[in-house]
Amino acid sequence: MIGIIVTTFGKLASDFIEAVETVLGEQEFVEAVGVMPKDSADDIIYNLKAAIKKLQNSDGVLILSGIFGESCCNFSLSLCRPNNIVLSCPLRVVTGVNLPMLLKVFTYRNVLSLDELAVRACEGGREGIFDATERVI
Repeated sequence: MIGIIVTTFGKLASDFIEAVETVLGEQEFVEAVGVMPKDSADDIIYNLKAAIKKLQNSDGVLILSGIFGESCCNFSLSLCRPNNIVLSCPLRVVTGVNLPMLLKVFTYRNVLSLDELAVRACEGGREGIFDATERVI
């Protein structure tokens, strides 16, 4: 099973996981890393590494963050660099986290590889965004 980390500003990461569990039931191998205004760069890196270590018995870790280029994403990407070995499991980072993406990821993380799950996350996120009035009216 692929481990999942959701990282966002504030409590949104925890709220996203709570929403997923409301729909799909309690989930294992999942961590929320919220970045608060008072957090230093060292705090953010420490919290991300701690979350990854909790998931080290998974088949890899998919980190889902908010916006490309913001702190959550940048610090997550820094942990993926070959010269920064956190642990032995592979990491992938996907940005633009939204609820459709999360539901897709949690549905398929038992049957797809980490690379395939990253692709499916992107597809799920994009497919969940559309003008609903055009589909209904």
